[in-house]
Amino acid sequence: MNNKASKEYKRRLLVGLINIYLSKPNLKMKDLMRSLVLTLNKNKKITLRQFNAVYKFIERERPFKAMTKTEILNYFSPLIVGNTKETNNDTNTLF
Repeated sequence: MNNKASKEYKRRLLVGLINIYLSKPNLKMKDLMRSLVLTLNKNKKITLRQFNAVYKFIERERPFKAMTKTEILNYFSPLIVGNTKETNNDTNTLF
């Protein structure tokens, strides 16, 4: 699977998981979850802080139970702005 298709798959997976969480009647973070879905559906990236808010739900899902937080973060890194995997290639200079 190429990089663009992989990113799209991960985006759809994350949106699908968040939609499942939104269907829960006692969820207290519905506004945050809705904004994440809107952001992801616009093909924009979410922040690490936003991802951390939904991480506690994601870690309980079957495909991610055996993964560490770092592995899950790396898996969804193409969807997270400012993630270290992408920013390591950028060098900031003052010249």
